[in-house]
Amino acid sequence: MNVFITAGGTSEPIDNVRSITNTGTGRLGSIIADTFAKEQRVDCIYYICAYNAVRPFSERVKVIPVQSTDDLQNEATKFLQNKKTDVIVHSMAVSDYKTKSVLTAGALAEVLKHELHSDTVITEEWTEKILERASLPDCNCKLSSQMKSPLIHLEQTPKILPKLRQLAPQAILVGFKLLNQVSNEVLLNTARELLLKNSCDFVLANDSSQIHGDLHTAYLIDKDKTIGTYQTKEEIAVGIVEAVLSKGVYDRKLKILSWA
Repeated sequence: MNVFITAGGTSEPIDNVRSITNTGTGRLGSIIADTFAKEQRVDCIYYICAYNAVRPFSERVKVIPVQSTDDLQNEATKFLQNKKTDVIVHSMAVSDYKTKSVLTAGALAEVLKHELHSDTVITEEWTEKILERASLPDCNCKLSSQMKSPLIHLEQTPKILPKLRQLAPQAILVGFKLLNQVSNEVLLNTARELLLKNSCDFVLANDSSQIHGDLHTAYLIDKDKTIGTYQTKEEIAVGIVEAVLSKGVYDRKLKILSWA
């Protein structure tokens, strides 16, 4: 059985020395990888993670470092197209936005002065064209620290979870849903929506207000019910591994999967 795990947080470059990132550390993903590594029926574990993410201890885990969401998508596509994968655990905190361009307030004001009239119809397409005209020609180099009032124009990153399902339709897929300071009802309903939308087998639902170091309240769900409630990262890892292996044994009996 081959297991593919994503972990840590992506980092989206602004220029060649600055980036936008998040607080994902990869700590939980690394524990999940090490827990899978204890199982004899697991053949290979591949761990695709941010460069600064926590790495698993087990030597059975093969690490694939990436930086941005585009890097993650490219590496995952290349990997899943070339290796049979039985289990995917997508715990990585993927950035929702990446840098499209950088401009200054002064440049934007200058363009608006010439283009904005009383009869101007403000549409999304018009706004995008204005931002493109005001953008700096090249952000691949280091932006000057003397730049006055810089503005960062963001665009959405591609959604990775549906791509993983598309690339490995037969794999057991575990998604993650993180919200902040919501009721358990909202958290579980949102996680179930994610599960159904992306054809996940399981989703781990957690609230950032209930995560303090290794103390980590979370709920593992499938399409019908909540399978387990956990209070630590170690409990979460064991719960995910047990659920995945139990489903693998069940599906093998139905001749859907063939791994032992």
